[in-house]
Amino acid sequence: MDTFGLYVVTWNVATAEPPDDVNSLLQLNSPKKTDLYVIGLQEVKAAPLKFVTDLAFEDSWSHLFMNTLAPLGYIKVSSIRMQGLLLLFFSKLEHVPFIRDIQVTYTRTGLYGYWGNKGGVSIRLSFYGHMLCFLNCHLTAHMNYASQRVDEFEYILDAQTFDTKNTPRILDHKVVFWFGDLNFRIEDHGMLFVRNCITSQRYNLLWPKDQLTMMKQKKATLQKFEEGPLDFQPTYKFDLNSDNYDTSQFLMDKIKSCSTFLISRNYYSLKCLFCILIYFKIWVKDDQVSFTDELFQVYVNKDEIPVLGGECVLCYYSSNLQCIVGISQPFKVQESRAAIEEGLVPENINGLDETVSS
Repeated sequence: MDTFGLYVVTWNVATAEPPDDVNSLLQLNSPKKTDLYVIGLQEVKAAPLKFVTDLAFEDSWSHLFMNTLAPLGYIKVSSIRMQGLLLLFFSKLEHVPFIRDIQVTYTRTGLYGYWGNKGGVSIRLSFYGHMLCFLNCHLTAHMNYASQRVDEFEYILDAQTFDTKNTPRILDHKVVFWFGDLNFRIEDHGMLFVRNCITSQRYNLLWPKDQLTMMKQKKATLQKFEEGPLDFQPTYKFDLNSDNYDTSQFLMDKIKSCSTFLISRNYYSLKCLFCILIYFKIWVKDDQVSFTDELFQVYVNKDEIPVLGGECVLCYYSSNLQCIVGISQPFKVQESRAAIEEGLVPENINGLDETVSS
């Protein structure tokens, strides 16, 4: 029985120009045999002038992958682009005579279906008689739109049709590979818990609150797909040109690849942090805290800082366990001389019940 190696790439390139080298991305030094490369990009730069130029002369990303793979005996068999969405299909030359019935299509979902910044592009074909379909999607963003993302996916499945007798729709194919920037997030867990799971590589603690995993339990369409092992860290969002998570915000996202789904979250939640003086509390939530390996930063409204200063500790409160689960070393808050001269006296604000209930 013949076996074939398929390598699928999905990458939101955030309008950046291509790098000089993609050998590592394509794992060209791997001993594993790769017969087919399928590359799905999102947010390829699509300014009007550049988009028209790309349509006429081939875009710079396609050039990069062709220049990399052609010397190794790969042929670009098909491609499709819809604004920032790009899907490329490469095959080893020896397989090209056995690839038939190639068709491509696209579906817009941005601006009520009138704009192609979001949506899906697909390539379907027969490979040695096996009907395959590859679907690259960029779905709507933001934490609260999980249901809308599923609605967009189902709309794409309904809208895309092919001029073939036996496989007129995506799900009629023998194997469907769904991937792209699907924008499903990790819900509920606090930033500190998520970061700790990533640092310790305990990704399994994140799975139960993955939006896609949760939606799969409700939607029959999603249950037709299988997902590979979720053994990688969340992919959103990093500081530009670095492997460091975005220091301005901390949202967890996932990629979907090779007819599979990806990440999730768990039961243990550190919802609040607070800074305590002997008589004074300041409550802050996860989005008011950032840290690196060497430095914690807590963002507090200036009106809540104790103007008389004093010794403080930073505590971690679990809303699930209803108790403090960690305490920092003491540190000192400096008094405000200007406030003291003006006769201002701090008030005790924001009690525990009020903070937890919010």
